[in-house]
Amino acid sequence: MKNISVLIADDTIFMRATLQKMLSNYGVSSFIEAANGKEAVRKYKTERPDLVIMDISMPIMDGIEATRQIKSIDPGAKILICSQQGQKNNVMEGIKAGASSFLVKPVKEEKLINEINVIFEKTPAKP
Repeated sequence: MKNISVLIADDTIFMRATLQKMLSNYGVSSFIEAANGKEAVRKYKTERPDLVIMDISMPIMDGIEATRQIKSIDPGAKILICSQQGQKNNVMEGIKAGASSFLVKPVKEEKLINEINVIFEKTPAKP
């Protein structure tokens, strides 16, 4: 997992920092941050990260619409939806929009790493 770049789209600085710390423990060192869905789409277009970790509830553009837009740019994009408990309907919308998988906050490090490994096993690596 060392040589992947990760775009973390979440409107809370604390959550972005927490996810970065968890991933850093597994050798990930390339991070891109976005505070809302619109910013996530813009940064995806320019940076083309290997993985997007997407919150659902964000200002300006939510994670579901951002997921749709990213998948329209790159149908092979790997997107992990990360949402609060109680947003199960939204999670299903995120999967319909093209997300690879989802986790419920609060995220446990072991579950995060396992889910990312599953995502990369399911889909071929970028050339």
